[in-house]
Amino acid sequence: MRDLKGKVAWITGAGSGIGAGTALAYAGAGMRLVLSGRREAELQQVAALVAQRGGSARVAPWTWWTRRGRPRSCCRRRPG
Repeated sequence: MRDLKGKVAWITGAGSGIGAGTALAYAGAGMRLVLSGRREAELQQVAALVAQRGGSARVAPWTWWTRRGRPRSCCRRRPG
């Protein structure tokens, strides 16, 4: 597998299940993360687990999205 350290991944459905597991695996590989989903509290919990493992994650709940389906300013800044 190639080196993913420092790369950025945007994970949808990151508050539970496969999305949360993917977030933790990517954090373990040194990636910086943007976590999206419907439930902000669960996203914050996953972000806390990422931080405990030395990773970096920005939480971007679906409420950050505009009516046109475009992400807001959270995309303009890198996590971390």
